[in-house]
Amino acid sequence: PSGIELTIDGSLQTIVEDEVRHLVEEYHPSSVSVVALDVCTGQVLALGSHGREAPARGAMTTFDPGFTAAPFTIAAALENGMSPDRAVDCENGRWQIGAVAIEDPSPMGESDPGRIIARASVIGTGRIYQDHLEWSELRGVLGRFGFGRPATNQLSGAPSGLVPSAFSGETSELAQVMAANGVGPRVSALQLAAAYAALANDGVFNQPTFVRSARDEEGDVVWEHDVAGERVLSPSVARATVEMLEAAVSDDEGVSRNARVDGLEIAGAPGTTRMRGLDGEGINGENYASFVGIVEPDDPQVVLM
Repeated sequence: PSGIELTIDGSLQTIVEDEVRHLVEEYHPSSVSVVALDVCTGQVLALGSHGREAPARGAMTTFDPGFTAAPFTIAAALENGMSPDRAVDCENGRWQIGAVAIEDPSPMGESDPGRIIARASVIGTGRIYQDHLEWSELRGVLGRFGFGRPATNQLSGAPSGLVPSAFSGETSELAQVMAANGVGPRVSALQLAAAYAALANDGVFNQPTFVRSARDEEGDVVWEHDVAGERVLSPSVARATVEMLEAAVSDDEGVSRNARVDGLEIAGAPGTTRMRGLDGEGINGENYASFVGIVEPDDPQVVLM
């Protein structure tokens, strides 16, 4: 084809690039990656990056998503019949699993799933996982949301990321609890944005696309992006999960309160994990901090990672 029409929105791209520059000047991170997706179509509206990689490649660098993956654990439990009002024992902020003690920064007793998301309770999410899911079930849900498969077929070498197939041995219980909280699986920013877009799209997943259409030498359209969504979650559970993410941002004591934007409603969750090298080992002093936000969740159009 002689003409390719990309999905990038010029105005939003300019905003993203300006915000990346501002973030770099204020916080001096070693790298930054930003992805903006159209909720209803999966079209990539903007990409931004800082560091050695081009924006598209930066959006596909894989990392442990941390607590940004926890809402999918909670959604899977809701799909399995858990009530959104379920009282979950969060162990007053300290949970001993074998030789390891998991501690929440905001200790809680019994809490419902919405408050668990708002306070980013690793213990609460782990308890929900143990009470309502098997790893094979959660792995299947994550796979339907695009974890563990290439985010796009339009760029060669797009990574699949990683969703562990099974756990065994003495550390199996701890590994599963941490994986349910996004430590162990590896995803790219593009994969994570697409997964949140599916939540915002009433549980319908669209594979991200960079190309809207292609034309031949005569100017006729020879290919056009077909929005062929795949239902991965029931609409009611998707909406309930998004409502929890919205409440998490509006909660004055929630960890997502700094994501508020004047004049806009935001739903989302943060994550912080250690950066890992090619050998899978953590890099001392290097962390990956992220936030995924759904803009105007009552009528969502854009997800930003």
